[in-house]
Amino acid sequence: MLESFSYFDINTFRIINENVYGPFYDLSNTNFDRTHTLGITNNFEADWRVIDELRIRARIGVNKSNEQAEKFSSPFNSDFVGKEDNEKGAYTESEKTRFRL
Repeated sequence: MLESFSYFDINTFRIINENVYGPFYDLSNTNFDRTHTLGITNNFEADWRVIDELRIRARIGVNKSNEQAEKFSSPFNSDFVGKEDNEKGAYTESEKTRFRL
């Protein structure tokens, strides 16, 4: 803890005690935020001249992307000070897949 101070809250008419924790303490905890992204794009074009006056052209594009994200916050972080043991820590995982033609 870096600092502890008190102030009077005029909205609730109470004295509030606040603690300020150092950012290096949270840095020493096991936290991670990982994101992996992969994207592939393929564009294809065909041009066929049947005769000089007739031309056929076709284009197609395919795009595929995949994103995986994972985030973990240690239950020992200063964000969870004063909370119950079952409310400490956070874990989030998500995956997105896109296919466009």
